[in-house]
Amino acid sequence: MPSPEIYDVSVLVSGENCGKENGLILDLVVNGSTELDYRWYNSMGDTVGLEVDLTDVPSGTYRLLVRDTNNCETISAEFTVPEIPGPEIDDATLELIQASCEEPNGAITGLEITGQSGLTYEWTNSSGTVVGDTSQLTGLLPGIYT
Repeated sequence: MPSPEIYDVSVLVSGENCGKENGLILDLVVNGSTELDYRWYNSMGDTVGLEVDLTDVPSGTYRLLVRDTNNCETISAEFTVPEIPGPEIDDATLELIQASCEEPNGAITGLEITGQSGLTYEWTNSSGTVVGDTSQLTGLLPGIYT
């Protein structure tokens, strides 16, 4: 009996976003002549999954071991789930302009925000109302903003 075969031609590896342990390895094709047992291992040798697809894992290196009922086994190549860091905020040039006379003339400007493309912004006031969707905030009444 031949050992199980693992094909990684169409494998999908997705990174862990912002430390949320949501990385995954999908769409490996595994063939064998009997029922197959799947075991994913991380670089420390710990078992981290028991299905052909590996989901909800942190960044790191993983291998799949496939064993059939005849104890024939195959180990995949290594797959690396990358870490995709969250945005970083540099407030070294932050400028806070206090609103005066209860007028909407305050501002929060000078923030330098870097990260992956497609960043979105959401500023809220102390009552939780969304008041802005850009990296800088202007036209502010006196209050607390996050």
